Amino acid sequence: MKVKKILFVIFVILAGLAFLVAMIYDIAKNNSQNEQLSGLLATLFVSGLVGPMFFLPTYLNSKESYGLPTAFINYFMMILESVTMLLGLTLYGSAIGGYGQFYLFLIYAFFGFHIFSYPKKFISSLIQLAVPIGYIVLNVIELKYFSHSTLNNFEIIYNGLFKNGFVFTWALITGGFLVFGKFWRMSLNPNKYREELKNVNNLKTLYVPLILYTVFIFIPGIWYMSHGFENFFELKGSSFFYLADIVYFIYAVYTQGQNFSKQFTRFLTTDSGVAFSDEK
Repeated sequence: MKVKKILFVIFVILAGLAFLVAMIYDIAKNNSQNEQLSGLLATLFVSGLVGPMFFLPTYLNSKESYGLPTAFINYFMMILESVTMLLGLTLYGSAIGGYGQFYLFLIYAFFGFHIFSYPKKFISSLIQLAVPIGYIVLNVIELKYFSHSTLNNFEIIYNGLFKNGFVFTWALITGGFLVFGKFWRMSLNPNKYREELKNVNNLKTLYVPLILYTVFIFIPGIWYMSHGFENFFELKGSSFFYLADIVYFIYAVYTQGQNFSKQFTRFLTTDSGVAFSDEK
């Protein structure tokens, strides 16, 4: 098991170096003239450099069964979510004053906490990775065959990526708010949720994450992301693709909410560093 973990760490380091080399090569050869390509390579580098700081602890220190194939699937999911989220924020978001850079740091930190809630079972991880890939493919089909777009193939794929990022980020900030709100509601009825809250000495402490999240991430996120709707619907397709947007958003909120809720429950009910069983 230790050998497999060492091999995986080596792979992650090599992947990060590959992203760095690709970005440097683009700067040296093309002088970053293609802004979309340069932006994609930059987000790949940031995701490959910063993302593992959150991801590797979830793999190396996990007390659950966490096989090497699942680690690879979750790593690729982290890269995909991180890259598309950063693209979605960069291209769809609108400046929110001096708070903008601070918000980018906070939402990425929260994304890091979200990484801790990735599925530990191979099939669950594979499904969770396949869904956004399928959504991106649908958007590529929409732009290529159902719109009047004059974009080239790379631009079409690029637009599919940051459209995924826009919906994913909306789902991330919404899912976080619903989860913190859920635990706040649980604190209002402690007898009903006695088992889940048994290690919480002061239920009023559950107000804190909800308030902090609402003030610093959820409300600014709504303002920040809402400016992107005009661009989001700029390239029109059929009603089927609008329905796909809605279904994907609902699915993302549900899966993130479920995973994040389990992780937050695990955090609340941890006793002396030993997490409770998933069967609870």
